[in-house]
Amino acid sequence: MQVRTSQTEAAVQRGLSRRRATAEDEVARLIAAGRKLFGGAGDPRIADIVAMAGVSLEAFYRYFGSKSAFIAAVADDGTSRVVTYVRHKTEGADTPEQKLRAVVDAVMRQAASPELAAASRNLLGTRSDSTSVLTFRGEIADLLSPVLGGLGSTDAPRDARIAATAVIGAVEDHIWSDTRPTSDDIDRLVDFIARAVRR
Repeated sequence: MQVRTSQTEAAVQRGLSRRRATAEDEVARLIAAGRKLFGGAGDPRIADIVAMAGVSLEAFYRYFGSKSAFIAAVADDGTSRVVTYVRHKTEGADTPEQKLRAVVDAVMRQAASPELAAASRNLLGTRSDSTSVLTFRGEIADLLSPVLGGLGSTDAPRDARIAATAVIGAVEDHIWSDTRPTSDDIDRLVDFIARAVRR
């Protein structure tokens, strides 16, 4: 039986730390490659992804196990980025009305950008589960809940869930139709939600 001393433990930790840093770097490069390639035309091959990331096929499967697991990771990364952006835009608004408009406008931008719309369309089309969509909807609802409460909602959490579904549904409609939302589309959606919670 090997006895670990403080020196051997330190050596193990150094080795693990180096491996972790390498893994974090390679995973980040793979996710970045996935974002870029899914933003193009069609469903990229794993060979294309690893070539762009500059990592081995073995590393890809070590980190993700399958293409579907990789797609889930890219989708989760995208969800996190959008939620962070929406939160940032909301924090810059003062009134509940301005915050509602900030949320709707920030989410609708996913369909306004051809690259983001293509990435979303490709990711939605290749995923067999709805986990990422449900997580995204829940996080947008969490951001909307205090906003709708400020607008007079008597059941802000439930109204926020409905509003998030409407906003994300509008985005998906534009994504699948390959159309871009106009300022009038955004105005009507903001007005619709505001009137619904004030009834």
